[in-house]
Amino acid sequence: MTEYRNVINSIDTYGCIEDLGTVVGGATPSKKREEFFTTSGISWVTPKDLSNTTNIFIEHGATDITDAGHQSCSTKLMPAGSVLFSSRAPVGYVAIAAKEVCTNQGFKSVVPSDNIGTAFVFCFLRDNAKEIEKAGSGTTFVEVSGRAMRHFAAPIPSAEQARSFSSYAGPLLDAIKNNENEIAALAQLRDALLLKLMSGEIDVSKIELPTTPEQIVQTNGRLSARRFVFSVARIMHAVFVHALSERSHMIGNNTIESILKAMQNTLDARQLKQLKSVLSVNLNTETIPDNDNEANELLNSFLTAKELEGCSERTLKYYDSTLTHYLKETFVPLPQVDTEQLRTYLAEYQTTHTVGKVTVDNIRRILSTFFSWLEDEDYIVKSPARKIRRVKAPIRVKETISDEDMERLRDGCETPRDLAMIDLLSSTGMRVGELVKLDRNSINLIERECIVQGKGNKERKAYFDARAKLHLEEYLQGRNDDNPALFVSLSGDHERIAICSVESRLRSLGRKLQLPRIHPHKFRRTMATNAINRGMPVEQVQKLLGHVKIDTTMQYALVSQSNVKASHRKYLG
Repeated sequence: MTEYRNVINSIDTYGCIEDLGTVVGGATPSKKREEFFTTSGISWVTPKDLSNTTNIFIEHGATDITDAGHQSCSTKLMPAGSVLFSSRAPVGYVAIAAKEVCTNQGFKSVVPSDNIGTAFVFCFLRDNAKEIEKAGSGTTFVEVSGRAMRHFAAPIPSAEQARSFSSYAGPLLDAIKNNENEIAALAQLRDALLLKLMSGEIDVSKIELPTTPEQIVQTNGRLSARRFVFSVARIMHAVFVHALSERSHMIGNNTIESILKAMQNTLDARQLKQLKSVLSVNLNTETIPDNDNEANELLNSFLTAKELEGCSERTLKYYDSTLTHYLKETFVPLPQVDTEQLRTYLAEYQTTHTVGKVTVDNIRRILSTFFSWLEDEDYIVKSPARKIRRVKAPIRVKETISDEDMERLRDGCETPRDLAMIDLLSSTGMRVGELVKLDRNSINLIERECIVQGKGNKERKAYFDARAKLHLEEYLQGRNDDNPALFVSLSGDHERIAICSVESRLRSLGRKLQLPRIHPHKFRRTMATNAINRGMPVEQVQKLLGHVKIDTTMQYALVSQSNVKASHRKYLG
Protein backbone atom coordinates (compact mmCIF):
# COMPACT_ATOMS: atom_id res chain seq x y z
CA MET A 1 0.00 0.00 0.00
CA THR A 2 3.05 2.27 0.09
CA GLU A 3 2.69 3.26 -3.54
CA TYR A 4 -1.01 3.94 -2.98
CA ARG A 5 -0.16 6.19 -0.03
CA ASN A 6 2.31 8.09 -2.15
CA VAL A 7 -0.33 8.67 -4.82
CA ILE A 8 -2.90 9.76 -2.21
CA ASN A 9 -0.46 12.25 -0.71
CA SER A 10 0.23 13.75 -4.12
CA ILE A 11 -3.45 14.27 -5.02
CA ASP A 12 -4.79 17.76 -4.48
CA THR A 13 -8.23 17.35 -6.09
CA TYR A 14 -11.15 15.93 -4.11
CA GLY A 15 -14.63 14.90 -5.10
CA CYS A 16 -16.73 11.87 -4.19
CA ILE A 17 -16.96 8.19 -5.07
CA GLU A 18 -19.29 8.83 -8.00
CA ASP A 19 -16.38 10.78 -9.58
CA LEU A 20 -14.32 7.57 -9.50
CA GLY A 21 -16.95 5.48 -11.26
CA THR A 22 -20.60 4.45 -11.39
CA VAL A 23 -22.14 3.21 -8.14
CA VAL A 24 -24.32 0.17 -8.82
CA GLY A 25 -26.73 -1.58 -6.45
CA GLY A 26 -28.22 -5.05 -6.75
CA ALA A 27 -31.37 -7.08 -6.19
CA THR A 28 -32.63 -10.59 -5.48
CA PRO A 29 -34.98 -12.58 -7.69
CA SER A 30 -37.94 -14.14 -5.89
CA LYS A 31 -36.71 -17.15 -3.90
CA LYS A 32 -40.12 -18.72 -4.43
CA ARG A 33 -39.35 -19.18 -8.13
CA GLU A 34 -36.94 -22.09 -8.56
CA GLU A 35 -36.56 -21.32 -12.26
CA PHE A 36 -34.78 -18.07 -11.35
CA PHE A 37 -31.76 -19.92 -9.89
CA THR A 38 -29.25 -22.35 -11.34
CA THR A 39 -25.79 -23.79 -10.76
CA SER A 40 -24.44 -22.46 -14.03
CA GLY A 41 -25.80 -19.19 -15.33
CA ILE A 42 -25.31 -15.50 -14.65
CA SER A 43 -22.87 -14.90 -11.80
CA TRP A 44 -24.72 -13.48 -8.80
CA VAL A 45 -22.86 -12.58 -5.60
CA THR A 46 -24.05 -11.95 -2.04
CA PRO A 47 -22.10 -10.65 0.99
CA LYS A 48 -22.15 -14.18 2.37
CA ASP A 49 -20.08 -15.31 -0.64
CA LEU A 50 -17.37 -12.82 0.29
CA SER A 51 -17.47 -13.85 3.95
CA ASN A 52 -16.53 -17.39 2.91
CA THR A 53 -13.35 -16.42 1.05
CA THR A 54 -10.18 -14.40 1.49
CA ASN A 55 -9.68 -14.02 -2.26
CA ILE A 56 -9.52 -10.61 -3.87
CA PHE A 57 -11.12 -11.79 -7.13
CA ILE A 58 -14.50 -13.49 -7.43
CA GLU A 59 -16.18 -15.15 -10.41
CA HIS A 60 -19.26 -16.82 -8.93
CA GLY A 61 -21.31 -16.85 -5.77
CA ALA A 62 -22.78 -19.97 -4.20
CA THR A 63 -25.73 -19.70 -6.61
CA ASP A 64 -26.11 -18.30 -10.12
CA ILE A 65 -29.29 -16.84 -11.55
CA THR A 66 -30.96 -17.52 -14.87
CA ASP A 67 -31.77 -14.99 -17.58
CA ALA A 68 -35.37 -15.02 -16.35
CA GLY A 69 -34.20 -14.37 -12.79
CA HIS A 70 -32.03 -11.49 -13.97
CA GLN A 71 -34.87 -9.91 -15.91
CA SER A 72 -37.30 -10.33 -12.99
CA CYS A 73 -35.46 -7.91 -10.71
CA SER A 74 -33.38 -4.74 -10.85
CA THR A 75 -29.93 -6.30 -10.43
CA LYS A 76 -27.45 -5.07 -13.04
CA LEU A 77 -24.60 -6.84 -14.78
CA MET A 78 -21.21 -5.26 -14.14
CA PRO A 79 -18.12 -5.85 -16.27
CA ALA A 80 -14.96 -7.62 -15.16
CA GLY A 81 -12.84 -5.23 -13.12
CA SER A 82 -15.80 -3.79 -11.21
CA VAL A 83 -15.14 -3.40 -7.49
CA LEU A 84 -17.77 -5.04 -5.26
CA PHE A 85 -18.38 -3.38 -1.89
CA SER A 86 -20.77 -4.93 0.65
CA SER A 87 -23.02 -2.22 2.07
CA ARG A 88 -24.83 -4.23 4.73
CA ALA A 89 -24.43 -7.14 7.12
CA PRO A 90 -21.56 -6.45 7.28
CA VAL A 91 -20.29 -3.32 5.59
CA GLY A 92 -16.82 -3.43 4.11
CA TYR A 93 -16.21 -6.64 2.15
CA VAL A 94 -14.29 -5.63 -0.97
CA ALA A 95 -13.60 -7.79 -4.03
CA ILE A 96 -12.91 -7.44 -7.73
CA ALA A 97 -15.17 -9.06 -10.32
CA ALA A 98 -13.05 -11.52 -12.33
CA LYS A 99 -15.80 -11.72 -14.94
CA GLU A 100 -19.18 -10.16 -15.65
CA VAL A 101 -21.25 -10.41 -12.44
CA CYS A 102 -24.30 -8.98 -10.68
CA THR A 103 -25.12 -8.83 -6.97
CA ASN A 104 -27.96 -8.80 -4.51
CA GLN A 105 -28.99 -5.61 -2.71
CA GLY A 106 -26.27 -6.09 -0.09
CA PHE A 107 -23.80 -4.23 -2.31
CA LYS A 108 -23.03 -0.73 -3.48
CA SER A 109 -20.40 -1.61 -6.07
CA VAL A 110 -18.33 0.72 -8.22
CA VAL A 111 -17.70 0.31 -11.94
CA PRO A 112 -14.44 2.31 -12.27
CA SER A 113 -14.16 5.02 -14.91
CA ASP A 114 -11.72 4.21 -17.71
CA ASN A 115 -9.41 7.04 -16.66
CA ILE A 116 -9.30 5.88 -13.01
CA GLY A 117 -8.92 2.10 -13.22
CA THR A 118 -9.78 -0.86 -11.01
CA ALA A 119 -6.62 -0.82 -8.89
CA PHE A 120 -7.11 2.68 -7.47
CA VAL A 121 -10.82 2.19 -6.70
CA PHE A 122 -10.12 -1.17 -5.03
CA CYS A 123 -7.36 0.27 -2.81
CA PHE A 124 -9.46 3.31 -1.91
CA LEU A 125 -12.54 1.28 -0.89
CA ARG A 126 -10.51 -1.23 1.10
CA ASP A 127 -8.56 1.56 2.84
CA ASN A 128 -11.73 3.51 3.71
CA ALA A 129 -14.17 0.68 4.50
CA LYS A 130 -14.50 1.65 8.17
CA GLU A 131 -15.12 5.30 7.35
CA ILE A 132 -17.73 4.39 4.74
CA GLU A 133 -19.45 2.20 7.34
CA LYS A 134 -19.77 5.26 9.60
CA ALA A 135 -21.80 6.92 6.84
CA GLY A 136 -24.39 4.15 7.12
CA SER A 137 -27.42 3.95 9.39
CA GLY A 138 -29.35 1.23 11.18
CA THR A 139 -29.66 -0.42 14.59
CA THR A 140 -29.46 -4.19 14.19
CA PHE A 141 -27.22 -3.91 11.16
CA VAL A 142 -25.70 -0.85 9.56
CA GLU A 143 -26.51 -0.23 5.90
CA VAL A 144 -24.86 2.26 3.57
CA SER A 145 -27.38 3.78 1.15
CA GLY A 146 -26.68 4.45 -2.51
CA ARG A 147 -26.74 8.18 -1.86
CA ALA A 148 -24.26 7.92 1.03
CA MET A 149 -21.96 5.78 -1.11
CA ARG A 150 -22.07 8.10 -4.11
CA HIS A 151 -21.44 11.22 -2.03
CA PHE A 152 -18.64 9.81 0.16
CA ALA A 153 -15.59 12.05 -0.17
CA ALA A 154 -12.76 10.66 -2.31
CA PRO A 155 -9.46 11.91 -3.79
CA ILE A 156 -9.59 12.21 -7.57
CA PRO A 157 -6.25 11.40 -9.24
CA SER A 158 -5.22 13.10 -12.43
CA ALA A 159 -5.01 11.03 -15.59
CA GLU A 160 -1.23 10.80 -15.18
CA GLN A 161 -1.45 9.80 -11.50
CA ALA A 162 -4.08 7.16 -12.22
CA ARG A 163 -2.08 5.77 -15.15
CA SER A 164 1.10 5.64 -13.06
CA PHE A 165 -0.62 3.80 -10.21
CA SER A 166 -2.32 1.35 -12.58
CA SER A 167 0.99 0.51 -14.25
CA TYR A 168 2.38 -0.32 -10.80
CA ALA A 169 -0.59 -2.09 -9.20
CA GLY A 170 -2.04 -3.74 -12.31
CA PRO A 171 0.68 -6.42 -12.64
CA LEU A 172 0.41 -7.16 -8.90
CA LEU A 173 -3.33 -7.73 -9.18
CA ASP A 174 -2.77 -9.95 -12.23
CA ALA A 175 -0.27 -12.03 -10.24
CA ILE A 176 -2.72 -12.32 -7.33
CA LYS A 177 -5.45 -13.41 -9.73
CA ASN A 178 -3.21 -16.10 -11.24
CA ASN A 179 -2.24 -17.34 -7.78
CA GLU A 180 -5.88 -17.52 -6.68
CA ASN A 181 -6.77 -19.51 -9.80
CA GLU A 182 -3.92 -21.92 -9.14
CA ILE A 183 -4.88 -22.32 -5.49
CA ALA A 184 -8.45 -23.11 -6.55
CA ALA A 185 -7.17 -25.74 -8.99
CA LEU A 186 -4.94 -27.23 -6.28
CA ALA A 187 -7.87 -27.31 -3.85
CA GLN A 188 -9.85 -29.36 -6.39
CA LEU A 189 -6.86 -31.66 -6.77
CA ARG A 190 -6.58 -31.98 -3.00
CA ASP A 191 -10.27 -32.95 -2.69
CA ALA A 192 -9.89 -35.57 -5.40
CA LEU A 193 -6.69 -36.97 -3.85
CA LEU A 194 -8.19 -37.17 -0.37
CA LEU A 195 -11.16 -39.19 -1.60
CA LYS A 196 -8.90 -41.59 -3.48
CA LEU A 197 -6.57 -41.80 -0.50
CA MET A 198 -9.38 -42.60 1.90
CA SER A 199 -10.65 -45.38 -0.32
CA GLY A 200 -7.16 -46.86 -0.74
CA GLU A 201 -7.17 -46.24 -4.48
CA ILE A 202 -3.80 -44.46 -4.33
CA ASP A 203 -0.70 -44.77 -2.15
CA VAL A 204 1.57 -41.75 -1.77
CA SER A 205 3.79 -43.08 0.99
CA LYS A 206 6.75 -43.45 -1.38
CA ILE A 207 6.43 -40.07 -3.09
CA GLU A 208 9.55 -37.97 -2.52
CA LEU A 209 9.02 -34.27 -2.12
CA PRO A 210 11.74 -31.71 -2.97
CA THR A 211 12.81 -29.84 0.13
CA THR A 212 15.92 -27.94 -0.80
CA PRO A 213 15.79 -24.19 -1.48
CA GLU A 214 17.20 -24.83 -4.97
CA GLN A 215 14.32 -27.10 -5.86
CA ILE A 216 11.82 -24.56 -4.59
CA VAL A 217 13.39 -21.73 -6.56
CA GLN A 218 13.37 -23.82 -9.76
CA THR A 219 9.58 -24.00 -9.67
CA ASN A 220 9.23 -20.23 -9.39
CA GLY A 221 7.76 -20.37 -5.89
CA ARG A 222 4.82 -22.62 -6.83
CA LEU A 223 6.12 -25.74 -5.16
CA SER A 224 4.82 -24.83 -1.72
CA ALA A 225 1.19 -25.14 -2.78
CA ARG A 226 1.71 -28.49 -4.55
CA ARG A 227 3.89 -29.66 -1.70
CA PHE A 228 1.07 -28.82 0.68
CA VAL A 229 -1.33 -31.13 -1.17
CA PHE A 230 1.00 -34.07 -1.13
CA SER A 231 2.08 -33.36 2.45
CA VAL A 232 -1.52 -33.59 3.56
CA ALA A 233 -1.90 -36.83 1.65
CA ARG A 234 1.23 -38.32 3.20
CA ILE A 235 0.24 -37.28 6.71
CA MET A 236 -3.18 -38.81 6.27
CA HIS A 237 -1.71 -41.98 4.81
CA ALA A 238 0.65 -42.35 7.76
CA VAL A 239 -2.20 -41.85 10.21
CA PHE A 240 -4.32 -44.53 8.55
CA VAL A 241 -1.50 -47.05 8.25
CA HIS A 242 -0.70 -46.64 11.93
CA ALA A 243 -4.32 -46.78 13.00
CA LEU A 244 -5.08 -49.83 10.86
CA SER A 245 -2.08 -51.65 12.25
CA GLU A 246 -3.39 -51.02 15.76
CA ARG A 247 -6.97 -51.94 14.96
CA SER A 248 -7.50 -54.18 12.02
CA HIS A 249 -11.27 -54.08 12.18
CA MET A 250 -12.32 -50.68 13.48
CA ILE A 251 -10.92 -47.24 14.15
CA GLY A 252 -12.59 -45.65 17.11
CA ASN A 253 -14.64 -42.50 16.92
CA ASN A 254 -12.12 -40.68 19.09
CA THR A 255 -9.39 -41.37 16.52
CA ILE A 256 -11.48 -39.99 13.68
CA GLU A 257 -12.44 -36.95 15.72
CA SER A 258 -8.74 -36.36 16.41
CA ILE A 259 -8.01 -36.51 12.69
CA LEU A 260 -10.83 -34.09 11.91
CA LYS A 261 -9.61 -31.72 14.61
CA ALA A 262 -6.10 -31.79 13.19
CA MET A 263 -7.44 -30.99 9.72
CA GLN A 264 -9.97 -28.29 10.67
CA ASN A 265 -7.56 -25.45 9.86
CA THR A 266 -6.74 -27.00 6.49
CA LEU A 267 -10.17 -28.08 5.20
CA ASP A 268 -13.36 -26.08 5.11
CA ALA A 269 -16.64 -27.22 6.72
CA ARG A 270 -17.90 -28.98 3.57
CA GLN A 271 -14.64 -30.88 3.11
CA LEU A 272 -14.49 -31.88 6.77
CA LYS A 273 -18.02 -33.24 6.54
CA GLN A 274 -17.10 -35.18 3.41
CA LEU A 275 -13.92 -36.52 5.05
CA LYS A 276 -15.88 -37.66 8.10
CA SER A 277 -18.35 -39.52 5.91
CA VAL A 278 -15.59 -41.25 3.92
CA LEU A 279 -13.72 -42.25 7.10
CA SER A 280 -16.84 -43.73 8.64
CA VAL A 281 -17.80 -45.73 5.55
CA ASN A 282 -14.38 -47.01 4.45
CA LEU A 283 -13.03 -47.80 7.90
CA ASN A 284 -16.19 -49.48 9.21
CA THR A 285 -16.58 -47.10 12.12
CA GLU A 286 -19.68 -46.39 14.01
CA THR A 287 -21.70 -43.51 12.69
CA ILE A 288 -20.46 -40.23 14.12
CA PRO A 289 -23.12 -37.63 14.70
CA ASP A 290 -22.50 -34.70 12.38
CA ASN A 291 -23.11 -31.05 13.13
CA ASP A 292 -26.59 -31.20 11.60
CA ASN A 293 -27.70 -34.04 13.85
CA GLU A 294 -26.19 -32.40 16.91
CA ALA A 295 -27.89 -29.09 16.12
CA ASN A 296 -31.24 -30.84 15.62
CA GLU A 297 -30.84 -32.67 18.93
CA LEU A 298 -30.12 -29.38 20.69
CA LEU A 299 -33.16 -27.82 19.03
CA ASN A 300 -35.36 -30.68 20.28
CA SER A 301 -33.94 -30.27 23.79
CA PHE A 302 -34.61 -26.52 23.63
CA LEU A 303 -38.22 -27.07 22.55
CA THR A 304 -38.71 -29.61 25.33
CA ALA A 305 -37.36 -27.12 27.87
CA LYS A 306 -39.69 -24.39 26.59
CA GLU A 307 -42.65 -26.79 26.70
CA LEU A 308 -41.87 -27.53 30.34
CA GLU A 309 -41.70 -23.78 30.99
CA GLY A 310 -45.30 -23.55 29.81
CA CYS A 311 -44.98 -22.17 26.27
CA SER A 312 -48.09 -22.68 24.16
CA GLU A 313 -48.22 -25.10 21.26
CA ARG A 314 -48.43 -22.18 18.84
CA THR A 315 -45.31 -20.58 20.34
CA LEU A 316 -43.43 -23.88 20.16
CA LYS A 317 -44.34 -24.27 16.49
CA TYR A 318 -43.08 -20.74 15.79
CA TYR A 319 -39.83 -21.49 17.61
CA ASP A 320 -39.47 -24.76 15.71
CA SER A 321 -40.09 -23.34 12.22
CA THR A 322 -37.87 -20.28 12.80
CA LEU A 323 -34.91 -22.19 14.24
CA THR A 324 -35.22 -25.06 11.75
CA HIS A 325 -34.95 -22.55 8.90
CA TYR A 326 -31.91 -20.96 10.54
CA LEU A 327 -30.13 -24.28 11.08
CA LYS A 328 -30.90 -25.29 7.50
CA GLU A 329 -29.39 -22.09 6.10
CA THR A 330 -26.19 -22.05 8.17
CA PHE A 331 -23.32 -24.53 7.91
CA VAL A 332 -21.44 -23.14 10.91
CA PRO A 333 -21.42 -25.38 14.02
CA LEU A 334 -23.38 -23.74 16.83
CA PRO A 335 -20.33 -23.19 19.11
CA GLN A 336 -18.65 -21.27 16.25
CA VAL A 337 -21.54 -18.95 15.40
CA ASP A 338 -20.60 -15.31 15.96
CA THR A 339 -22.50 -12.03 16.04
CA GLU A 340 -21.56 -11.12 12.48
CA GLN A 341 -22.96 -14.39 11.16
CA LEU A 342 -26.29 -13.78 12.91
CA ARG A 343 -26.49 -10.22 11.58
CA THR A 344 -25.79 -11.48 8.06
CA TYR A 345 -28.54 -14.09 8.38
CA LEU A 346 -31.09 -11.53 9.59
CA ALA A 347 -30.20 -9.11 6.80
CA GLU A 348 -30.43 -11.78 4.11
CA TYR A 349 -33.70 -13.11 5.53
CA GLN A 350 -35.27 -9.65 5.39
CA THR A 351 -34.04 -9.21 1.83
CA THR A 352 -34.92 -12.60 0.38
CA HIS A 353 -38.28 -13.00 2.12
CA THR A 354 -39.39 -9.37 1.77
CA VAL A 355 -40.56 -9.10 5.37
CA GLY A 356 -40.90 -6.11 7.67
CA LYS A 357 -38.79 -5.09 10.62
CA VAL A 358 -41.29 -6.52 13.11
CA THR A 359 -40.83 -9.99 11.63
CA VAL A 360 -37.04 -9.62 11.61
CA ASP A 361 -37.13 -8.57 15.27
CA ASN A 362 -39.26 -11.61 16.12
CA ILE A 363 -36.63 -13.84 14.50
CA ARG A 364 -33.87 -11.97 16.35
CA ARG A 365 -35.70 -12.50 19.62
CA ILE A 366 -36.11 -16.24 19.00
CA LEU A 367 -32.43 -16.64 18.04
CA SER A 368 -31.46 -14.71 21.16
CA THR A 369 -33.63 -16.98 23.33
CA PHE A 370 -32.13 -20.10 21.72
CA PHE A 371 -28.50 -19.04 22.10
CA SER A 372 -29.11 -17.81 25.66
CA TRP A 373 -30.45 -21.27 26.46
CA LEU A 374 -27.36 -22.86 24.88
CA GLU A 375 -25.23 -20.59 27.07
CA ASP A 376 -27.19 -21.46 30.23
CA GLU A 377 -26.85 -25.17 29.44
CA ASP A 378 -23.06 -24.76 28.87
CA TYR A 379 -23.19 -25.80 25.21
CA ILE A 380 -21.58 -22.50 24.26
CA VAL A 381 -19.43 -20.05 26.19
CA LYS A 382 -21.31 -16.85 25.32
CA SER A 383 -24.41 -16.07 23.29
CA PRO A 384 -23.49 -14.36 19.99
CA ALA A 385 -26.92 -12.68 19.99
CA ARG A 386 -26.15 -10.49 23.02
CA LYS A 387 -24.77 -7.63 20.93
CA ILE A 388 -27.68 -7.56 18.50
CA ARG A 389 -30.10 -4.90 19.61
CA ARG A 390 -33.83 -4.83 19.10
CA VAL A 391 -34.88 -3.85 15.60
CA LYS A 392 -36.66 -0.52 15.73
CA ALA A 393 -39.85 -0.75 13.72
CA PRO A 394 -41.99 2.25 12.79
CA ILE A 395 -44.80 2.80 15.30
CA ARG A 396 -48.14 2.77 13.54
CA VAL A 397 -51.52 3.56 15.03
CA LYS A 398 -53.43 0.30 14.81
CA GLU A 399 -57.12 0.35 14.05
CA THR A 400 -59.87 -0.55 16.47
CA ILE A 401 -63.49 -1.46 15.80
CA SER A 402 -65.86 1.46 16.14
CA ASP A 403 -69.14 1.15 18.06
CA GLU A 404 -71.08 1.40 14.77
CA ASP A 405 -69.05 -1.36 13.14
CA MET A 406 -69.42 -3.54 16.23
CA GLU A 407 -73.19 -3.28 15.94
CA ARG A 408 -73.01 -4.10 12.24
CA LEU A 409 -70.99 -7.22 13.08
CA ARG A 410 -73.58 -8.31 15.62
CA ASP A 411 -76.42 -7.71 13.16
CA GLY A 412 -74.52 -9.64 10.47
CA CYS A 413 -74.16 -12.81 12.54
CA GLU A 414 -76.22 -15.68 11.15
CA THR A 415 -75.94 -18.04 14.14
CA PRO A 416 -76.21 -17.64 17.94
CA ARG A 417 -72.75 -19.17 18.25
CA ASP A 418 -71.07 -16.44 16.17
CA LEU A 419 -72.95 -13.72 18.05
CA ALA A 420 -71.86 -15.21 21.40
CA MET A 421 -68.24 -15.41 20.21
CA ILE A 422 -68.20 -11.77 19.10
CA ASP A 423 -69.70 -10.53 22.37
CA LEU A 424 -67.34 -12.63 24.48
CA LEU A 425 -64.28 -11.45 22.53
CA SER A 426 -65.31 -7.80 22.63
CA SER A 427 -66.24 -7.69 26.33
CA THR A 428 -63.42 -9.82 27.80
CA GLY A 429 -60.57 -8.97 25.42
CA MET A 430 -59.36 -12.57 25.62
CA ARG A 431 -57.06 -14.10 23.03
CA VAL A 432 -58.54 -16.32 20.35
CA GLY A 433 -56.43 -19.20 21.68
CA GLU A 434 -58.03 -18.70 25.08
CA LEU A 435 -61.51 -18.54 23.55
CA VAL A 436 -61.29 -21.94 21.87
CA LYS A 437 -60.02 -23.60 25.07
CA LEU A 438 -63.06 -22.56 27.10
CA ASP A 439 -65.34 -25.29 28.38
CA ARG A 440 -68.96 -24.98 29.43
CA ASN A 441 -68.00 -25.34 33.09
CA SER A 442 -65.51 -22.47 32.69
CA ILE A 443 -68.41 -20.03 32.42
CA ASN A 444 -70.23 -18.57 35.42
CA LEU A 445 -73.28 -16.89 33.92
CA ILE A 446 -74.57 -15.64 37.26
CA GLU A 447 -71.37 -13.74 38.10
CA ARG A 448 -70.69 -12.98 34.42
CA GLU A 449 -67.15 -14.30 34.61
CA CYS A 450 -65.07 -17.14 33.22
CA ILE A 451 -61.74 -18.84 33.89
CA VAL A 452 -59.36 -18.63 30.91
CA GLN A 453 -56.08 -20.42 30.42
CA GLY A 454 -53.56 -17.91 29.11
CA LYS A 455 -49.97 -18.11 27.94
CA GLY A 456 -47.78 -20.37 30.02
CA ASN A 457 -50.91 -22.24 31.14
CA LYS A 458 -51.63 -19.43 33.60
CA GLU A 459 -55.26 -19.16 34.66
CA ARG A 460 -57.01 -15.84 35.24
CA LYS A 461 -60.54 -14.52 35.54
CA ALA A 462 -62.16 -12.65 32.68
CA TYR A 463 -65.40 -10.72 32.91
CA PHE A 464 -68.14 -10.21 30.32
CA ASP A 465 -71.11 -7.87 30.07
CA ALA A 466 -74.85 -8.52 30.26
CA ARG A 467 -75.26 -8.59 26.49
CA ALA A 468 -72.64 -11.40 26.22
CA LYS A 469 -74.43 -13.28 29.04
CA LEU A 470 -77.78 -13.20 27.20
CA HIS A 471 -76.25 -14.35 23.91
CA LEU A 472 -74.28 -17.12 25.63
CA GLU A 473 -77.45 -18.40 27.30
CA GLU A 474 -79.29 -18.38 23.97
CA TYR A 475 -76.44 -20.25 22.28
CA LEU A 476 -76.09 -22.89 25.02
CA GLN A 477 -79.84 -23.52 25.15
CA GLY A 478 -79.74 -24.38 21.46
CA ARG A 479 -76.94 -26.92 21.88
CA ASN A 480 -77.99 -30.57 21.63
CA ASP A 481 -74.58 -32.23 21.94
CA ASP A 482 -72.63 -33.38 24.99
CA ASN A 483 -69.22 -31.94 24.05
CA PRO A 484 -67.79 -30.10 27.10
CA ALA A 485 -66.24 -27.41 24.85
CA LEU A 486 -67.98 -24.03 24.97
CA PHE A 487 -67.71 -23.35 21.24
CA VAL A 488 -68.03 -26.23 18.79
CA SER A 489 -68.47 -26.67 15.05
CA LEU A 490 -71.98 -26.27 13.71
CA SER A 491 -72.03 -29.48 11.71
CA GLY A 492 -70.64 -33.00 11.86
CA ASP A 493 -69.61 -34.34 15.27
CA HIS A 494 -69.65 -30.88 16.87
CA GLU A 495 -65.93 -30.92 17.67
CA ARG A 496 -64.24 -28.12 19.59
CA ILE A 497 -63.80 -25.18 17.25
CA ALA A 498 -60.24 -24.41 16.08
CA ILE A 499 -58.44 -21.06 16.04
CA CYS A 500 -58.32 -21.02 12.26
CA SER A 501 -62.09 -21.56 12.10
CA VAL A 502 -62.74 -18.53 14.31
CA GLU A 503 -60.36 -16.40 12.24
CA SER A 504 -61.92 -17.55 8.98
CA ARG A 505 -65.44 -16.94 10.27
CA LEU A 506 -64.70 -13.39 11.35
CA ARG A 507 -62.82 -12.58 8.13
CA SER A 508 -65.77 -13.80 6.05
CA LEU A 509 -68.19 -11.77 8.14
CA GLY A 510 -66.06 -8.65 7.77
CA ARG A 511 -65.79 -9.07 3.99
CA LYS A 512 -69.54 -9.58 3.70
CA LEU A 513 -70.18 -6.34 5.60
CA GLN A 514 -67.30 -4.55 3.80
CA LEU A 515 -65.50 -3.85 7.07
CA PRO A 516 -61.69 -3.57 6.95
CA ARG A 517 -59.50 -6.33 8.44
CA ILE A 518 -61.76 -8.01 10.97
CA HIS A 519 -59.82 -10.57 13.01
CA PRO A 520 -59.98 -11.84 16.64
CA HIS A 521 -57.06 -9.77 17.91
CA LYS A 522 -58.76 -6.56 16.83
CA PHE A 523 -61.47 -7.17 19.42
CA ARG A 524 -58.77 -7.46 22.11
CA ARG A 525 -57.15 -4.20 21.05
CA THR A 526 -60.53 -2.47 20.92
CA MET A 527 -61.43 -3.60 24.43
CA ALA A 528 -58.11 -2.35 25.87
CA THR A 529 -58.42 1.01 24.11
CA ASN A 530 -62.02 1.55 25.23
CA ALA A 531 -61.17 0.60 28.81
CA ILE A 532 -58.34 3.14 29.06
CA ASN A 533 -60.29 5.85 27.26
CA ARG A 534 -63.11 5.45 29.77
CA GLY A 535 -60.78 5.88 32.72
CA MET A 536 -59.89 2.33 33.79
CA PRO A 537 -56.38 2.30 35.36
CA VAL A 538 -53.89 0.69 33.02
CA GLU A 539 -52.77 -1.71 35.78
CA GLN A 540 -56.28 -3.17 35.87
CA VAL A 541 -56.39 -3.43 32.09
CA GLN A 542 -53.09 -5.32 32.35
CA LYS A 543 -54.73 -7.84 34.69
CA LEU A 544 -57.74 -8.27 32.41
CA LEU A 545 -55.57 -8.94 29.37
CA GLY A 546 -53.19 -11.26 31.24
CA HIS A 547 -50.02 -9.33 30.45
CA VAL A 548 -46.89 -9.87 32.53
CA LYS A 549 -45.43 -6.48 31.58
CA ILE A 550 -47.39 -3.25 31.51
CA ASP A 551 -45.42 -2.16 28.41
CA THR A 552 -47.25 -4.86 26.48
CA THR A 553 -50.59 -3.46 27.60
CA MET A 554 -49.64 0.02 26.42
CA GLN A 555 -48.95 -1.37 22.94
CA TYR A 556 -52.55 -2.55 22.76
CA ALA A 557 -54.09 0.58 24.19
CA LEU A 558 -54.73 3.40 21.76
CA VAL A 559 -55.56 6.52 23.78
CA SER A 560 -58.05 8.79 22.04
CA GLN A 561 -56.64 12.17 21.02
CA SER A 562 -59.82 13.86 22.22
CA ASN A 563 -59.25 12.40 25.68
CA VAL A 564 -55.69 13.71 25.67
CA LYS A 565 -57.00 17.17 24.78
CA ALA A 566 -59.63 17.05 27.53
CA SER A 567 -57.05 15.94 30.10
CA HIS A 568 -54.71 18.73 29.04
CA ARG A 569 -57.43 21.31 29.60
CA LYS A 570 -58.43 19.73 32.90
CA TYR A 571 -54.98 19.47 34.46
CA LEU A 572 -52.95 22.12 32.63
CA GLY A 573 -55.56 24.71 31.75
